[in-house]
Amino acid sequence: MLAVEITNISKKYVIGKEQKRYLTLRESILDSFKRKSKENYFWALDDVNINVEEGEAIGIIGKNGAGKSTLLKILSRITSPTKGKVVLHGRIASLLEVGTGFHQELTGRENIFLNGSIMGLRSYEIKARFDDIVEFSGVQKFIDTPIKTYSSGMQLRLAFAVASFLDPEILVIDEVLAVGDAEFQKKCIGRMNEVSKSGRTLLFVSHDMNSVLSLCNSAVLLENGKVIARGNASEIVHKYSHSIPNSTKYIALPNANGKPKLVALEIVNSSDEYLCISLEINSNSNLKTSIDFHFRDNMNRIIGFGSIGTFSFEKLVQLKSGNNTFLVEIDVTNLASGEYNLGVDLTHPNIEWFDRVADCISFVVDRKVNKGYSRVLLQSWGYGSVNFPIKLKLIS
Repeated sequence: MLAVEITNISKKYVIGKEQKRYLTLRESILDSFKRKSKENYFWALDDVNINVEEGEAIGIIGKNGAGKSTLLKILSRITSPTKGKVVLHGRIASLLEVGTGFHQELTGRENIFLNGSIMGLRSYEIKARFDDIVEFSGVQKFIDTPIKTYSSGMQLRLAFAVASFLDPEILVIDEVLAVGDAEFQKKCIGRMNEVSKSGRTLLFVSHDMNSVLSLCNSAVLLENGKVIARGNASEIVHKYSHSIPNSTKYIALPNANGKPKLVALEIVNSSDEYLCISLEINSNSNLKTSIDFHFRDNMNRIIGFGSIGTFSFEKLVQLKSGNNTFLVEIDVTNLASGEYNLGVDLTHPNIEWFDRVADCISFVVDRKVNKGYSRVLLQSWGYGSVNFPIKLKLIS
């Protein structure tokens, strides 16, 4: 049985259209005779057809501007389509933006009952779920305080708890979960797994491909408002990952002050096991440096750190005056499938920063089975305690 029927959905937005003031009758008549300028518009969605089975967990992925959030807003009745229709079989709960569905002047308690009433639940049904909602959200102390005083993180936690514990037949979640901290994101993923396994329908939008793979059994790839592919989640994620143009080369000019600087970095070879990069460092004198690499995922979270050279002088990399070229092999076996950015720091044992280049290149890890960490969020950046070290090997 179908839970969601999306038929020929299109959504048109007018670009740069001036907001008209209210016109008098005379002005309206005159305006009707004026030559109309051609409107500049674009289609956020263009003839989208998707059927979602009852109990299916489907990921909706694509680049920014592909139409993912617009589709969810139409499903949630926040905006109406220009063409087409949507048929929902069951109650829907959605979490699209922080604060969505909350009245800022009402307390957390009042908002829980308000949302439950909107979803068609009776007072005793909401009361039966109230304690679970409050416990999951962690806002017990502030439940009788107006929502407007909550931080964005508190609003998010309460909104997710309300959406997931009021037992909707259809749960719609946008990438708003990125606002939460790592612990809460883990709780949310666990809760969404419970919702999915209980036979309810889940539509999930995210740029985190590992979350999509762990939660969803199928996926839809959107591009420029159109459905490009629909099928098994791993196959669609694989297709999307290969469509991302990687920035595999970085070039810069030497420092005017003569300090060592990264002037070139390029990926020369890669596989599921390693990444081989060539980097060129310019220096105006013979000195030693540490070459430090930091990795971020596509949610801009630091997930790994590695260093060639340490705070001991004996293990530092020797630079000669002029250009210095090195080949470095990076072990990526602990990185799960996804898109990553790599940054480089050049440092000295006296804590002097020679050069820092954040996210200078990007690369994609694509493997059918993730043998390593799904996601590891580091609590420190730099030389502090790191629980996910990246293994590096200086080849030459």
